[in-house]
Amino acid sequence: NQTYSGAVTLNDNLSLLATGAGAIALNSGGSSGANRNLTISAPTAVNLGDGTAADSLTGLGAVDVTGATTIKAAAISGSGTQRYRSTVVLGVDGANRTKTLTGTTVTFDDTVNATTKGSEALVVTGDAVFNDTVGVVTELGAVSVSGASTFNAGAIDVRTDNTGGGTGNQTYSGAVTLNDNLSLLA
Repeated sequence: NQTYSGAVTLNDNLSLLATGAGAIALNSGGSSGANRNLTISAPTAVNLGDGTAADSLTGLGAVDVTGATTIKAAAISGSGTQRYRSTVVLGVDGANRTKTLTGTTVTFDDTVNATTKGSEALVVTGDAVFNDTVGVVTELGAVSVSGASTFNAGAIDVRTDNTGGGTGNQTYSGAVTLNDNLSLLA
């Protein structure tokens, strides 16, 4: 396991790799002043933020994550792409229920779900690519994409709800491309 309890500063591109049953946790967020790339691969779990205090990851270049990922950080921002290759769960973070991911394109290769029905919300600032369902196991509190949204084969269902304090809204501000049949349920 790799656990980073204090803030992480990237002064160069960084690759974190856990093997076996290892997990990686960036609990207190971090930053990169020079848009450095962050690659994380863990077979068991990846935790981005611990849901307390300042736990955002900012100023990054590209972000590439492999491993079941829980995002408790309020924000993950960078100047490049973000790619989440495994399941993503938006974690409980006290008062901050909105997770803002900023990049040129944010890609989700697997499912995205909330921890609590209708509570945690996903905001993508940039383009978004969905390759699997969103909110089918546990509905998100809201979904918002500022750029273009692409729904590929497998991304057939997006569900939001307002029972956990979220708005239940879905907002797609840019062009929407459907590469499969899609059901939007709010």
